Amino acid sequence: MVPVSVFDATTAVTADVTVYAKWTINTFTLTYTAGAHGSVTGTSPQTVDYNTSGSEVTAVADANYYFVSWSDGVLTAARTDANVQADKSVTASFALPVMGGSVSIDGTTKFGSTLTANLSSLTYTPTISPDVPTYQWSAGVHQSGEQQHQHIL
Repeated sequence: MVPVSVFDATTAVTADVTVYAKWTINTFTLTYTAGAHGSVTGTSPQTVDYNTSGSEVTAVADANYYFVSWSDGVLTAARTDANVQADKSVTASFALPVMGGSVSIDGTTKFGSTLTANLSSLTYTPTISPDVPTYQWSAGVHQSGEQQHQHIL
């Protein structure tokens, strides 16, 4: 046998040769970034072998914001990409909750944030979606002549 440390197509074969092939598995990069008003916890970027899984990352919203989705359509803040077969780069998006609600006085509904009325039957009902942070509503009352003013803050 002819000892050859590196064998390629230009090496002349003049006797029996044992050839060993060395393969390197393909690796891919997973990159997770946060859009405005949030951050990502966990490792980013990650290098993973072909057809394996990355490690979990989580999109974390800043105070008063909530997680919307990842740019590839994933709707859960925490994610672990599995069976990776290509590079992937995604961005988490965040938003302020849109709050709605109504103010009722004696059965009359007004929309807005400030109301002048007789306060004997004033109620405010915020419309809050279960997937956004809960806000504490407060009210301030002051009198001006014969009127009382209720400000929903």
